[in-house]
Amino acid sequence: MEGGTFDRLDAHEITRLYLGMGAEVWAWQRARHLAGVSPWRASPGFVESGERANATDMMVRDIPLWERAIAALAAERARAVRYGTPEPAPLIIPPAVAAAIEAHKAAMRERALRRRERGGDGGGGPELVPVERGGGGPGPPRKA
Repeated sequence: MEGGTFDRLDAHEITRLYLGMGAEVWAWQRARHLAGVSPWRASPGFVESGERANATDMMVRDIPLWERAIAALAAERARAVRYGTPEPAPLIIPPAVAAAIEAHKAAMRERALRRRERGGDGGGGPELVPVERGGGGPGPPRKA
């Protein structure tokens, strides 16, 4: 993945990577690739189970990355349709990530609703009042 050959690997190599990483970490690595982010690498000095737990925590918390990956995949699909090329493989979003994305969206909707309710008519800040410019204020004087 780090070498940039992710899209050019043969089926055997992809299967080896998938089995080594597991489905969820594989999906996260693909999301990182789609979003243009460098791949995550496990630290060789730590226990594998701890590194998997670390990867899972980061994977679930990085909602903006997943959203960028989803948007990038949609753009790739649109290009494939436009040019008649094969569509990219779907991005499998782990259930914990899907739940985090939905919770994030719900929180954003709730914040927007609270802001709208606070603002009354939806406007924010003080009401702007136009100022007449005469000869004594800043700026060039107006001709009458």
